[in-house]
Amino acid sequence: MNDAYKVIGQSVGVYSTGQPGGDSGKLFDISQIDIQKLRQEFEHSPRQNLAVQTLKVRVEKCLEIMLRRNPRRVDFSERFQKIVDEYNQETDRATIEKTFEALLNLVEALSDEEQRSVREGLDEESLAIFDLLCEKKNELNPRTRNRVKKIAQELIEKIKAEIGKVDNWRAKDTTKAQIRSLIFNYLYDEQTGLPVDVYSPKDVNTLAEELFKHVYVQYPDAVENVYNQ
Repeated sequence: MNDAYKVIGQSVGVYSTGQPGGDSGKLFDISQIDIQKLRQEFEHSPRQNLAVQTLKVRVEKCLEIMLRRNPRRVDFSERFQKIVDEYNQETDRATIEKTFEALLNLVEALSDEEQRSVREGLDEESLAIFDLLCEKKNELNPRTRNRVKKIAQELIEKIKAEIGKVDNWRAKDTTKAQIRSLIFNYLYDEQTGLPVDVYSPKDVNTLAEELFKHVYVQYPDAVENVYNQ
């Protein structure tokens, strides 16, 4: 199992490159895990509980970064917490085996999520905006989805440019009002904003406020933020 622990420790690592789209690198280097090998090693290990703990810690670290960058990934966190809660209730052999398998399945799901920004052609920070704008619009056609992607990419750059003009923008009421107004006006504008045939004025108001809250939390500074760590 020592080799398996190394595989877990090295593969479920965390790093990022900050480049857009397909060149963005991987938040979580988990796609290289040989799931079948881990299953085989685990099956014959006398220290299965240790393997579960090792994998649990690594997955928890990945989830921490995921949620900081995109709060709309909370379903992964809830899934992880359910696995941990069931494991803590009883730690017999059957439960340990079930937990390890559940964690491996979660790793596979995280690996798929890791690749989603590449599939969408977005970097991580634009993907977070895109997810926010599409959260309650599950049936968008390809043309509308592409328009919302463009909005996400362009708006976040405008926001960062505005934030970059002022030190400690969150401490100034005037700057906060400017950012709030920028977001609302951009989303509402006929040329740059959300499609009126899909998004009502009420939708725009709600999303503008949610997007401002997202920016307020995630961007204490235009450069020093969670996406550049």
